[in-house]
Amino acid sequence: ASLAADARDHAGEVEIRFREGYPRNVLSVDLLQNSRFALRPNRTDETVEAKCCRPGPRSAELFAYRVHAHEYATNISLKVAGRPAATGDPQLPHFFKMAEPGTKLRFGADWTATCKYNTTTTDLPVFAGQGHNNEMCNM
Repeated sequence: ASLAADARDHAGEVEIRFREGYPRNVLSVDLLQNSRFALRPNRTDETVEAKCCRPGPRSAELFAYRVHAHEYATNISLKVAGRPAATGDPQLPHFFKMAEPGTKLRFGADWTATCKYNTTTTDLPVFAGQGHNNEMCNM
């Protein structure tokens, strides 16, 4: 279809607006992962942790999260300063899950992602990696 003589095509236009000062809300994506582990075979409950900390006195509000692992993972959870913040089943379809309103990620506190695995279906160690025969621990 052709455009009418008086119509303009806006498909390639981008408008950028600048303001003074720092915005009240900022969106970021943070990945907690452990990519250096090996899981023992024939275990019902193997655990891997990924820990980190953001320095400073502030906090961020957890808006949404997504868990990711491969075949052997049964649960991935996040604790901040020892308090539960998020949990998910990595065997379900991957999507972002809304966090409970008001879930705070305190800076200066330990953030710990814990990944649980069941390796009873293999007689070989399972190593961290990107391949389909490897495992992951991502929150």
